[in-house]
Amino acid sequence: MKVKDAMHKGVDWVSPEIAVTELAKMMRAQDIGSIPIGENDRLIGMVT
Repeated sequence: MKVKDAMHKGVDWVSPEIAVTELAKMMRAQDIGSIPIGENDRLIGMVT
């Protein structure tokens, strides 16, 4: 199996300027355990 077969496409990401409480609400509502943080079309971190 290759990574491309297991990866999830169309992932949402958020700005590093989002409030932690707002991000927590979004993650809870979407039932996700991690979300990428991006800026200027680049991945700069992850929140888990």
